[in-house]
Amino acid sequence: MTWNMVFSSRGRKKLKEAHLRHLIEQKRNMLNNLVQSYSNNLQHPDVQHASQELDQLIVKAMHPENKNGRS
Repeated sequence: MTWNMVFSSRGRKKLKEAHLRHLIEQKRNMLNNLVQSYSNNLQHPDVQHASQELDQLIVKAMHPENKNGRS
């Protein structure tokens, strides 16, 4: 990736998308580990919270215009 791409709006958008994908993957892995540590109890509050955070990241990735919490 060149510096021109990083500073262009297209380059910034690609970096933000890559960052969101990375965050989603991390959160998914964390959720899987939590589910296993709580003996597959999907109703445990920690599992529910991690699942909600993952859902929010996925929605954010699907609707990048809402990335700043704007509707």
